Amino acid sequence: MVSPLAVSLAETSGTQQGKSLVVLVPGMTQSTSEWISLKEKLQSEPGLGPQEANWLDYDHGAGLGAKDQASTLGLNLFAVIDQQWNKKPGGYQKVILIGRLTTLA
Repeated sequence: MVSPLAVSLAETSGTQQGKSLVVLVPGMTQSTSEWISLKEKLQSEPGLGPQEANWLDYDHGAGLGAKDQASTLGLNLFAVIDQQWNKKPGGYQKVILIGRLTTLA
């Protein structure tokens, strides 16, 4: 069973202001806390700053044993993105998904 996921919309980006929703999805056994430097670097890019985009950290909590639950993880991610989309009047112009694939041998 996949442990409960943790989702946080960055405090610096109000739900109403961003034109883009940027979703960080770490690989198996990782968390978005390991991606802080990448996130900071990307937020310095045009169009991705806290005033221009809303950032969503998606910590799914899946370990290597969750291989057979990929579809469940995908559906959960879809639901979280949909929920954020519906919180913003008119939705977003785009959703940017940044993830890491973990392959299992």
